[in-house]
Amino acid sequence: MPMGHRTARSLALAAALPCVTASADDAGDVWRLDPEAAGCLVQSLETYRAAPVEPVIIVLGACPQVDPVAALARMTQSNGTPRVRTAPGDGPDEVIVFTRAELECLDAGEFVESDGVVLVPRVPAC
Repeated sequence: MPMGHRTARSLALAAALPCVTASADDAGDVWRLDPEAAGCLVQSLETYRAAPVEPVIIVLGACPQVDPVAALARMTQSNGTPRVRTAPGDGPDEVIVFTRAELECLDAGEFVESDGVVLVPRVPAC
């Protein structure tokens, strides 16, 4: 990959990460997913568990894409600009973050549907 593309990909990811961090700090102990995104996450858990990165940044609108830069690029191509939730109560989370160890513990049985969203623990019980 030419150096310019690598730099552009890194900048795109760096621009998205502050929003992910803000969302993670503000929303409590659960991620809020729309039901379709939760279904894709459940079906793709093994793919995300095998991700070669730490932490695993999951862009739900591009599920099951493991590479967050490629996922953000895919969302940009289809939506213009990816929207990342930055405040609680602003709808379902669109980007979530887990360590690979947390993904190993994550079980679909911990997902709870409430008021049209699926609540997923930020720190799964092991």
